[in-house]
Amino acid sequence: MKRLLLIFVATLLIVGVVSATVTKTETTDGSYTVIKWTSGLAAGGGQDSTTWDVPAGVTEVEYLVVAGGGGGGGHRGGGGGAGGMRTATGLAVSGTVDVKIGAGGVGGDPAGNRGGNGSDSAFLTITSDGGGAGGTAANRAGLAGGSGGGSADGAAVGTGTSGQGSNGGVGVESAPNYGAGGGGGKSATGSGGSSTTGGNGGNGQASSITGSAVTYAGGGGGGSYGGTAGNGGTGGGGAGSTSDTTATSGADGLGGGGGGGGFTTSGAYGGAGGSGVVTIRYLIPTTTDNFGGCSFGSANMMEV
Repeated sequence: MKRLLLIFVATLLIVGVVSATVTKTETTDGSYTVIKWTSGLAAGGGQDSTTWDVPAGVTEVEYLVVAGGGGGGGHRGGGGGAGGMRTATGLAVSGTVDVKIGAGGVGGDPAGNRGGNGSDSAFLTITSDGGGAGGTAANRAGLAGGSGGGSADGAAVGTGTSGQGSNGGVGVESAPNYGAGGGGGKSATGSGGSSTTGGNGGNGQASSITGSAVTYAGGGGGGSYGGTAGNGGTGGGGAGSTSDTTATSGADGLGGGGGGGGFTTSGAYGGAGGSGVVTIRYLIPTTTDNFGGCSFGSANMMEV
């Protein structure tokens, strides 16, 4: 008489701290394993690193590598550019792989100093560039990065890295509000400022590598002297400011650019860039059981 043997492996969630600041989260999505590494480094903290030992039977992965976002400029500051974003399938892996997660850049200060660029993220040979910092009234140009920072007062914008992000938007030197440009995002250039508004940050791009759609790498909104500040782009971009409050920081784990600061000599700080993320996805290797050499992965029904 035949019997049915059911073998089920439930969805598994493993969260572990693999260094003082790196968190590794491992889940299953159907027949796939998904691993995500995030960093707890503060803005301006550089690059976190760890390693991953490739499991037996795994030969290639899908990857998502997002760098840290750039800091927004202080004092009528441009929005920070989003961290560079790269994603694709079919990356060959073997042995031990280096994993690096970039922190976001610091926000600029009321004295008109720019913030900092975000730090790079990397997986094996794939590197995404940190986002560019936004310009300020004193240091007007946005900086280049994965996505470029927005500028102030008509200066040059930061350029984005081809395939990773977009350029920042240009600010204007026009009364009454001198709107600064928004930072670039993965899928869109930052908007330019106007005489009354800061430019919006460029939108990011969605990925379903974890099994659910999440948008990453949005640019920060530009600041202004009163008027209306720019909104952050979708994917974690921080909003700009109009006065003596610190602009909104980019979202950690999404690589969002920080918002640009407003206008005072004491409180017009730019928002910090958000930290990046590295995520991979791979087919769970099949194994051979003791029931006549049948192979199975996460769940199978076998007749014995």
